[in-house]
Amino acid sequence: MGRLEGKIAVITGAAGCVLFVHEANDRGIGLESTILFAREGAKVLMADVNPVTLETGLGRAREFAPDARIESFTVDVSKEEQVAGMVAKAEELFGGGIDIIFNNAGIMHPEDDNALNTEERIWYCLDLRVAYNRDLTHNINVKGVWWGCKYAIKSMREHKKGGSIINTASMVAVVGSAAPQLACNVALKPYNNVRYRFERRCACNVKRVGYRACKGWNPG
Repeated sequence: MGRLEGKIAVITGAAGCVLFVHEANDRGIGLESTILFAREGAKVLMADVNPVTLETGLGRAREFAPDARIESFTVDVSKEEQVAGMVAKAEELFGGGIDIIFNNAGIMHPEDDNALNTEERIWYCLDLRVAYNRDLTHNINVKGVWWGCKYAIKSMREHKKGGSIINTASMVAVVGSAAPQLACNVALKPYNNVRYRFERRCACNVKRVGYRACKGWNPG
């Protein structure tokens, strides 16, 4: 029996490492976590914004965890109603409240460069072919985590179960970086500090009712 046997898990940013809006490779924290969770016995809902790469990721996850229950759901985590729908879908598919949410989705502009070459527009949109609003990075990297935590906690409470909440941040939140991505490196510091403060407050709140702490981690 695996460590997550019978648990219901939702993972955002699960399709792999998206390089551009319509391109991705087959490696990434979300996809590898899906495979690991599934091998440990969890029923996993893979969630990502791109349905094409999500379908590819789903096939790869099922290839490496053939005996597991793995499903997919297309979601834009910057939209509250879509995150609510994602959690509801997991409950519907797997027949109960979720035990684990891994808020892993986040973005970094592919044309982000150094202080001399980065244009102002880079701060605002991910794909020049799409007219995103100026708050895109904040809405995904900060609000997306908030929405995920909010609806995961609601699910846990309604089904009277504890659970784990995991959020991906970055080591750039606590140390400097020599990478040329100006917008990302500057933005990640306040964004991740917001995440940490949110996680500490959220952890205090959920601990009182028996849930494991809302935990952030810094890959890099």
